[in-house]
Amino acid sequence: MVEALKQKNPEYKDIDIEIIDEDNRPDEYKHLDHYYVPAYYIDGKHIFDGVPSFELIEKVLKESIN
Repeated sequence: MVEALKQKNPEYKDIDIEIIDEDNRPDEYKHLDHYYVPAYYIDGKHIFDGVPSFELIEKVLKESIN
């Protein structure tokens, strides 16, 4: 969904998305406040977690450029 939105809107193309995996980066992961995965944050601020949709991911992308 992220890649589809980036292709649809060039404004999002330069947004970097960092994936913090519980198995690969446990020290960073344990400090994240969420109930479900995936969880999305911008500059450490929790935006949403759980089942993503195009609308929710676009909200994250829009907020990240503001």
